[in-house]
Order: sequence, then structure tokens, then C-alpha cells
Amino acid sequence: MKLSNFGLSDLEIKFREDPDLNVLQYASNADLHTLVKYLTRDKNGTLRPSQQLLNQPRFKAAGDKLNQVWDLIAAELQLYGGNTVSNLLRRRTGVTYREIVMDVCVSQNIKVKASDSIFDLESQLIEGLIGKLWDKLTPEQRKDFFDTITSNITNKDQALADRIIQAIKMNPTLIFATAALIATPFSGALLLASIGGPAYDVTVPSVVHIAYIRRTLTEVNRY
Repeated sequence: MKLSNFGLSDLEIKFREDPDLNVLQYASNADLHTLVKYLTRDKNGTLRPSQQLLNQPRFKAAGDKLNQVWDLIAAELQLYGGNTVSNLLRRRTGVTYREIVMDVCVSQNIKVKASDSIFDLESQLIEGLIGKLWDKLTPEQRKDFFDTITSNITNKDQALADRIIQAIKMNPTLIFATAALIATPFSGALLLASIGGPAYDVTVPSVVHIAYIRRTLTEVNRY
């Protein structure tokens, strides 16, 4: 059911204060553009009928200066994280980023501790998602996966999987490639079909991309 049926499409979305999403205010416009794409369009580039972000006057006025509206971008993710109409109706605020990450981890039977840092939660989620995706890939698709995330691996065999996963957890470039891979039709469909729920094809690549942003900024001591 579309949100417009509830008369919500013209209302301003509101950012729920969330220290784990404050990282977005330091992100580059290019990285925010990628995040907006995950939030507003599906894997085929079709506009998501439930998206609210592109309808926001302040977002429209910002143009390419997405860092001016990072809070609206974050608010859109929080709304998708709620995944229920009742949540969307409640003061037009969604759930926290930590809740989103924990929800995906629980849905995938990835064991995490609520007390873990958001950095560690993201890392464990990425490891679990790649592990699930790996199990579903054919040998040819595994080769394509390796080719996608790195160009300096020549011996593409099963034994490399653990090393790749460890590299992905810490390397911003590989995390970025992982987010892109999860968002592509062939691998995204495989992974997201096992998760279930229409909001996950938004929250999963978004979380992986935010993990990439956080690690990129950590590397340059900006966050």
C-alpha cells in the first residue's frame, strides 16, 4: 500500500536524533548521491513508490549539495527501517540506525551483541551477508565477484573466501564494491530473496554503504 493513501506524501520527514547517523553530515556529495539512489530507486532504476525524500521541498532546493540535507537522507532511511505503516504514522519518525542494523543481523541469524559498537555491528553484518551471498554463487559468479571487488587476485579459489571477507570488513574500497554488488540485480536478488520483506532491498545496501562512508572518514580522521 502506498504511503500517499495515508496523505503522508506531502509532509516533511523528520530526522530522529541518532549519533550513529551523524556520520552522514561529513560524507561527500558523491557518496550521499549513491545513498539517495539506494533509498529512492530500485535495482532497475525505477522510482520507489513509497519514497518520500525526493518530494521534500528542502531536498529539491539543495540540488547537488546533498550535504546540506544529510538529515533528510538519514530520516528516509529511518522510515524504511521501521518497515510498518504504524511506525511511519508515529510522529513521522522512524527507527534508529542501530535498530536497523540489529534487525538485519537478527533476520540473517548473525549473532551480535547489543552492546557492540556500531562499527563492529556493521563489520559483522557485512561478513554475514557476504558469507550468505558466497554460498549462493556458482563458481562463475564467484569469479565475477572477485573480479568486481579487487583486481589483484589471480588465484580465485574457495580458500580465499575468508581473506576476502576480512579485507572487506576493513577496507572502504572493498566495502563500497560490496554495497554495489549487493545492489545489482543478479546478486541482490539472490541475497535479498533469502532475507524477505520489501524494505530490506533498501536497508541492506544502505547500511553497507554507510559502513563504507564511516570507514572512509575514519581513515582520514574526520570522524
